[in-house]
Amino acid sequence: MPLIEDLLSRENDLLKERMLLDSLIGTINRYVTPYDFDPQTRTMPGDERGQWILDGTAQDGLATASNTIISAIVPTDSRNFSLVPDDESLRLDDDVNTWYDQVSTIIFRYISTSNIRTAAHPVVRDIYAKGTGCAFMALSADQGKLLFRPYAMGSYVIAENDEGVVDTIFRRSCMSLRNVKTLADKLGPRASLSRNSQHQLENNRLDDPVEILHCVYPRDTQLREVRGTTPPTEYPYASVWIERDNNHVISEGGFFTCPYLVPRWNLYPGFPYGFSPLMNVLADVKTLNKLTECALKSVDLAVNPALIVSNREDLVKEGQRFRIYPGRILPMRDMQGLRPFEPGQKVDVAQIELMNLQNQIRRGLGVDRMQIEPPSGDTQRSATEIAHRIATNNRQMGPGLSRLEDEFLEPTVLNTFVLLSQAGKLPAPPDAVIEAARGNMLGVGVRFEGSLSRQARQIDLQAITNFYTILQMIAQFKPEVLDLPDHDQMVREAAMAVGLGDSFMFPQPVVDQIRADRAEQQRQQALQQAMVQGAEIMNNIPERGQAQAPQRAA
Repeated sequence: MPLIEDLLSRENDLLKERMLLDSLIGTINRYVTPYDFDPQTRTMPGDERGQWILDGTAQDGLATASNTIISAIVPTDSRNFSLVPDDESLRLDDDVNTWYDQVSTIIFRYISTSNIRTAAHPVVRDIYAKGTGCAFMALSADQGKLLFRPYAMGSYVIAENDEGVVDTIFRRSCMSLRNVKTLADKLGPRASLSRNSQHQLENNRLDDPVEILHCVYPRDTQLREVRGTTPPTEYPYASVWIERDNNHVISEGGFFTCPYLVPRWNLYPGFPYGFSPLMNVLADVKTLNKLTECALKSVDLAVNPALIVSNREDLVKEGQRFRIYPGRILPMRDMQGLRPFEPGQKVDVAQIELMNLQNQIRRGLGVDRMQIEPPSGDTQRSATEIAHRIATNNRQMGPGLSRLEDEFLEPTVLNTFVLLSQAGKLPAPPDAVIEAARGNMLGVGVRFEGSLSRQARQIDLQAITNFYTILQMIAQFKPEVLDLPDHDQMVREAAMAVGLGDSFMFPQPVVDQIRADRAEQQRQQALQQAMVQGAEIMNNIPERGQAQAPQRAA
């Protein structure tokens, strides 16, 4: 079976699995995100799709939660991560640590100057609303900037490996023929368009739409080392571009790492797509919209009430319906013959229930936990209370945010490391790194240093604090126990727990030199003090001899 038939058949199988979620995604689009891509209804971009939304509490809560999460996880002002080698022996080499710190600084500069915050907003909003987000990352054509591009939920299908990591993405998109030609030029000389597309180009049909399928999946043979002569068709991840309308393969290449970032919120075992906090309050959102509709009908009935007519002939004049409008003279036989109908509805009861539902939706989305400033009319909060509230928020939202670190931030850092390495934008590694990487790819890990990671490491900090408390009590009657722990490593671990990276600590050779200089200075001081004491003794010897001579003579 040809390659294109295999890929189209696999996409169809993955699409059947995602269709289990399409109905739920369509409901979310109807009541919360009406202008997002909907795989079930092929609506035009300019169509009116907000007629189902009668209350904006869910939209406001979703925007607040998304912006708060982006501020918590996306690095912009200061570096919140550090690259570390997986090999424990390399972590003891100061040259290796210095090189990794330099590489981390370069990677942070590329990430902070990219469009990651712009691209992260729709991705995080999809995660919080629909459970799954997706973005593609690559270097620009001049390799001077890192680029991110988000894609809407419903435009792609995914699959996991045996470790639960998304490594297969099939994404559909509609591109103009001109952009498809530009894409083929960027993919290399071996990329080609179908005959139909070439014929349309000859006729200057540059804006005709073309449906493109991009397939990224792991190859069977895992390449561990990429050299300059390695063709992209042998890279660990295959990259195939297909014209679906014409069943034509534009190009087949590859990536060393998966270029797609697919973070998720909560997972169900055996299902690759995530589930969001908004799904938990979707029933409340629908109830709120229905109750708002009933309340609006009650308000309309109170403002424009029905009329009670005792004599129907008063409303019919010459065979036409009698209309009432401002300023009209109403000729009536009886003043009680026309009066408004007062049903006695209680709009205030509906308003109370509306407020309850709105608060319940905000709690379900976690907006109340994200609100640091005091409510209107409340007193100002102290710095201690704000710090405690931030710590509480991190603990409550820790599982979801930790998954975003694992599936969004960590792949971003590692992919940037690989892209910059292939582009030659990183400094030459030390000999220890080259020796460890010879014949095999060096394992690289990411250590996060942001507020969420600090909160997760508070347990280690508390353990160190408790240990030193006990050690101080024992040392009062047995000082020898102070020689047992590695105090330098304890201090470094405590610094990491409070968010201070290696850049705030002196390297071990500098520490050793400082201690050696201090020891030499103390030795010189002791020597000088001994010389002074010796001189004083020598000066006192003749005086004592002269004082004892008369006594001997007597």
